[in-house]
Order: sequence, then structure tokens, then C-alpha cells
Amino acid sequence: VLAGECEESTDYHIFPEYGLVELIDNNGNPVSKEEGIGEIVASGFNNYVMPFIRYRTGDIAVYVKEKCSCGRNYPLLKKVEGRMQEFFVDKTGSLITFIAQDYCLWNVKDIINAYQYVQNEPGKVLLNIDAKRKFSNSDIESVKRTFMEFYSSFYIEINFVKNIPRTRSGKFRYFIQKLPIEFANYQKL
Repeated sequence: VLAGECEESTDYHIFPEYGLVELIDNNGNPVSKEEGIGEIVASGFNNYVMPFIRYRTGDIAVYVKEKCSCGRNYPLLKKVEGRMQEFFVDKTGSLITFIAQDYCLWNVKDIINAYQYVQNEPGKVLLNIDAKRKFSNSDIESVKRTFMEFYSSFYIEINFVKNIPRTRSGKFRYFIQKLPIEFANYQKL
């Protein structure tokens, strides 16, 4: 399945000759409402050995019903918001896009080996930091202040650890969401 950003907008054209893309809601029903949110489900046409049929990608996107101004007649997605488990859940159960994670650490990036956000309960986020050296009180306050600029409805707790575990492929998971995600309560940051 293939999609590309249009040169005349920020929408994504889905190229149907490569596969079928569906957007489904929490109950598995097609999303057809303008600006509706759903999970991308894909069926590929080009893999004859092991075809993917209605493969749930875990990616969340915004549906666009209208036709693009560029004149192409391809289906559109307004934007891909992120992975299902990469949203913060606030105290009310609303989903908040997890996009500002690096900004919160920008002022202390030179003294961090690795970091990982973890959410175990709505409205609260734990930030684990593997630091190169001890953080000053000023460093800690800077991280908290910047986090609150983006996520004012959350409480953040900073925890210093000796190591952030990597995945089997050697990558860091920057966010671990332990709450079940339902995107009916999605909100843009």
C-alpha cells in the first residue's frame, strides 16, 4: 500500500493500484465522516507470497471526503497522526497527540543518553531519563516547564535510571502506553 503527500496540500493521496486502504473506528466500522479519526487498515496487491489482507497497521489517520484541488481522483487522508499506542490520555480520557517529546528535552539534550515516557494512569506521565551526569534542579525544572507548555493538563514525574532497555532490534521505545487507547476521544494538540 502506498500513499504520498500532495504538492498542493498537506493531504495524502492513496494510490489504489498498490492496495486498498480503509479507515476503521474502534468497533471495526468504516470511517466516512469528514475529519473522522480511525485506524489505517491495509490490503496489499503486490505481495503474492504472503499477502496482507486487512492488516491493522496501528496508525491513526484523519479521513477526508472531499476531492483534492490538484485534480487527482485518488482517495485522501488528511494526515497520519501516529501509532495507536502513542497518544497521551488525559484525566478526562481524551487522547492527546504525542508530538512534543523531544522539545521537552531540548535544553538538556547534551546530558541525556536516552529517555522514555511511560503512562500508567490518565493525566500522569513518567519520564525515565538515563543521564550522562546528574541533573541540576534548574535542568529538572526546565524539562517540567517545557513539558507543561505542551501538555498543561498532565502531571509529569521525572525518574532517573541507569539504563533504558532497547527492543530486540536495538532501538529505544520513546513512549510506552500502558492504558488502552480508544480514539473516539481524540484531541489535537
